[in-house]
Amino acid sequence: MNQKSYKFGEKLPISATIICYNEESNIEETLKSLDFVDEIIIVDSYSTDKTIEVVSKYTSKIFYKKFEDFSSQRNFALSKVSNNWVMRIDADEVLPEKLIKRLYDIVNKDDCSHKKVYKVARKVNFMGRLIKHSHWGDKPCHFLFNFNNFKYKNAVHELPNIEGVEQIVLKNAYFIHNTYKNISSMIRKTDQYSTIKAKQLFDKNVKVSSFHLLIKPAYRFLFHFIIHFGFLDGRRGYIIARMKALEVYWRYLKCWRLQEGESFD
Repeated sequence: MNQKSYKFGEKLPISATIICYNEESNIEETLKSLDFVDEIIIVDSYSTDKTIEVVSKYTSKIFYKKFEDFSSQRNFALSKVSNNWVMRIDADEVLPEKLIKRLYDIVNKDDCSHKKVYKVARKVNFMGRLIKHSHWGDKPCHFLFNFNNFKYKNAVHELPNIEGVEQIVLKNAYFIHNTYKNISSMIRKTDQYSTIKAKQLFDKNVKVSSFHLLIKPAYRFLFHFIIHFGFLDGRRGYIIARMKALEVYWRYLKCWRLQEGESFD
């Protein structure tokens, strides 16, 4: 299959998809790092800050959709792409130049005759420092697709439904996730995620017990702080472990409250 060869600096035929809500403090750095793609698709959940004002400087392809869950937002973004190549990126993630150069090599060599997914490691920048341990961001994630006819599944930590598709992990490459800059933003996200997961548990008729409220949160803390050496990340590792444990506690507490008739809408 004949295809154009792209030189570094030229626009690549990639549709970068971003879902966002109130990301004015993060998204511009992300958009600047996407200068090499020829299409940026934004799906906004009706931000109330200056997110759209910032985004409008970089793309006109801005769409609005009330937030239901992460997969539905991602799938809506996919319905708007015009390229075969699709990149999944968050509003607080940044591509280093080394990774961008790898993407030029990939697009120039992959003729899309076979469906492939490229996975890239993520390095988390938490409160101004890269996290090296704590089992946070160390797993390669689905990042670049050479086809656009797939769907996402799962309400939280959404995954592409790509059974049987070749998956390639890029070695010696990563992108940076500029996650929570402060405790307040981490608490807000933890609250959001726990609510979504609580509703999933409720729909599955999970009966909440003391085991869920006491043992599972304690294990989650040990999982991040001890088993995955979070203590080597210092105070940040301790905060990560505590917040991960809190998210588990909140999800089961909220599920129990839903079973008691309380609503979180």
